Amino acid sequence: IPQEQSITPTESGIPAGFIVNPQGTRLYVMYFGPLGTTSDAVSQYSIDGSGNLSKEASFTLGGVGRGPGQTVFTSDGAFVYIADHNAFKIYSYKVNGGIFTPLNEVDTFVTPTVATLDPGNKFLYVTSASGGMTTIQTYQVQRTGALVFVEAVMPVVNPMDIALTPDGAFA
Repeated sequence: IPQEQSITPTESGIPAGFIVNPQGTRLYVMYFGPLGTTSDAVSQYSIDGSGNLSKEASFTLGGVGRGPGQTVFTSDGAFVYIADHNAFKIYSYKVNGGIFTPLNEVDTFVTPTVATLDPGNKFLYVTSASGGMTTIQTYQVQRTGALVFVEAVMPVVNPMDIALTPDGAFA
């Protein structure tokens, strides 16, 4: 059992979320920076066999006022999708050895709140809400990992989360 370990971030933002890659070898922490700055960042930490963390890198989504948040990996860890709360976008990246290579970005029209992939990694579902408008969007995951918009529906109530049946047939 690893000893308790705290991380002192070098980013000036507030931790807004975290995720471990499917292999269990890296932890990613998303930071919101002060509004109007470029200090929003994603920090990458390696996880050793004892559970200890070592910072490897940080990167930004680019631009002023980006807001990295909900993040989801494909089950094989080959691709990752990061919701940008401030720019109303989802960013697609190819992952190789912990290096994120940008693929594309898609608009969510309003603030993306939750994202989940179907069990086959063929569709990404995103709930979004802002200013009284709520949507659930569907994006098709291409073989390259890039996303293509399929549709948006407006539910009767504000979606706070999204879950799929194990076979991915129902949300």
